[in-house]
Amino acid sequence: MPKKIKRYLLKRKIKRAINRKYKSFKKHGALILILLLPIVILIVLKLIRIRAKKKLKETIKGKVKEKIDSRRQKDKPEQEDKE
Repeated sequence: MPKKIKRYLLKRKIKRAINRKYKSFKKHGALILILLLPIVILIVLKLIRIRAKKKLKETIKGKVKEKIDSRRQKDKPEQEDKE
């Protein structure tokens, strides 16, 4: 057989195989999605919690630094006055 015909037949074979898989996915795809949906939701919620904790830690650190800086600034003028 010439190469063009072989290539054509191979492409057709691949297309048919993909279509078969796609049809079976169409039949069972909704079921698979429904079963996987709770798992996906749990993963997303976990990621959101982790990000929220990180942001909370950063804001707390920032506030603590601000308090320390403000205390230092208050202490400096008093020390200068004493000298």
